[in-house]
Amino acid sequence: MSNLPYIQPEKDLRLNLGVLLVLINNLAETKRNKKILTLRKLQIFYFLVTRPSFLNGVLDRSGKPQFIMHEKDYYTVGTLSRNVDKLFDRRTLQKMMLMLSSKGYIRAIYSRTEGFVFELSESGVASAEKLTGEYFFRIKELVEQLKPLRSQPSNGLYKKVNNVLNQELK
Repeated sequence: MSNLPYIQPEKDLRLNLGVLLVLINNLAETKRNKKILTLRKLQIFYFLVTRPSFLNGVLDRSGKPQFIMHEKDYYTVGTLSRNVDKLFDRRTLQKMMLMLSSKGYIRAIYSRTEGFVFELSESGVASAEKLTGEYFFRIKELVEQLKPLRSQPSNGLYKKVNNVLNQELK
């Protein structure tokens, strides 16, 4: 009997790097072209985009419209298990950002108000736009839902995520 290959998206490095590219490509700046994507905010957005049920809760607590979730968004390992390591595991995110930077896909810019903020280079944008398939199509849909949250401070976002997590645990 042969083993069928099964990819766990949350553990596949290439998929995770692709998710980061999509996030940075779409959320690096506000409508007024202000660069806002810090490492902490990127970590929160990464957590939310890979866990749509939490994203809907944060949208609700932010007074933003919720989106229609697919059945598979409810019944995933990430949704059913309460593993919140991605929300606090800065080291893994930093390693992935270094990988993208070494390929020339991202740039870090220092801002007096925000600290270091990130954006994609031209080659990063080209790579992000090449990401296709059902998985990345869904990620891009979820990133669109994050856009109303990008101008919120990371501390406020973190508190809302924490409130949703505490509500889910009850």
